[in-house]
This record gives sequence, C-alpha cells and structure tokens, in this order.
Amino acid sequence: MEVRIRGTLGVVVLIAAAGAGSARCGSPPSSAPAAAATASAPAQAAPQAGRRNACALVDREEIARLVGQKISMLHNIEDEDQSTCEVSYADTSQVFLYVEAHWKGGRELAQAEKAGLAMAKRQMKEDEDADIEELTGSGSVKGLADDAYYSDIMPSWVLKGDVLVKFTSPLFAHDLTSKIFFTQAAKALSRL
Repeated sequence: MEVRIRGTLGVVVLIAAAGAGSARCGSPPSSAPAAAATASAPAQAAPQAGRRNACALVDREEIARLVGQKISMLHNIEDEDQSTCEVSYADTSQVFLYVEAHWKGGRELAQAEKAGLAMAKRQMKEDEDADIEELTGSGSVKGLADDAYYSDIMPSWVLKGDVLVKFTSPLFAHDLTSKIFFTQAAKALSRL
C-alpha cells in the first residue's frame, strides 16, 4: 500500500515509517514502528484510535466484484482526524472511488453539507426553477445511519456518531454508483 502524508502529523508518521516498506490495504502491517502501523492498518480490522485507515472501512472483494476488475487501494493520511482511501483499477491506476473518513467533527460536517445543499436548492429554484436533487439523482437516505445522503454526482455520505464517511465515485452511472455506495456504506458503518 502506498501512503500519502499531509500536515504535521504526516511528518511524524513519515519519519517513523522510513525504511519500513509498504503493505497493501487488507494485508497485515509489516513489523514497522507503531506510527507506521497507523498508516497501514489491516482492512478487516475496525478502525481504532491510532489505527484509523479509510481503506479498512470498505470491502475490497465486493468492490472488485461490482466493477468486474482487480483493484488496488491507496490510503492517504490527510490530517490527524481525516484519511482517504483511493480505490483504482489495478491495471490502469485510474481512481474510481474515493472514501474519505472524518474521524472527528462529523456532525458539524454533515450540517455544513446540508446547509450547502439547501443554498444550492434555493439558488437553482430562483434562477431556473430546477430541482437540484432531480438533476443530480440525490436525496436524504433514511434508516441507513444516524444521517445519510446519496448523490449520483456529488459526494454521498453517512454519519455514525461523530464520524462522517464520504463516498465519491464520479465515473459510473446511477445503478453502479448506488450499488457501490449502499454496499460500502453498510460495510463502513459495521466497521465503525
């Protein structure tokens, strides 16, 4: 697994991981120092403090089955409380799914997402008398999580407690986008 590091926490993890090698998401971490294990937690383990990995939230085999190809996963540490998993086709490295985990502050982010959507709805109705949810295949999702939102085009997300997980799959039509979101959102929620 490749790991991209951003921010001051990333420097600490990068220094600790120097010479530790790399591991794919879903593989047990190498015998690297504890900080490096943060970046390469096993995909099957539930994320815990100090071992938060967005790739650990999704089902690699199910995604590969849905897209009909072998895939690879890249875990990016964005910040102390945020990481992203980039899922790509193994043969082309073209990213087709981003899974972004906000391990803290999820409730506030969900409120911000809703406020942004409400503003866009008002603006579109005033300008063109159009329905943004109809145009983007989007809307609230009931019964999946504490709160959830799905869109064919914009990031979809689920909220559990204070953890927000976003799913963005910009390359697919509605059927595949919704299958990926609903299967992987359920898997992510079960692993939180």
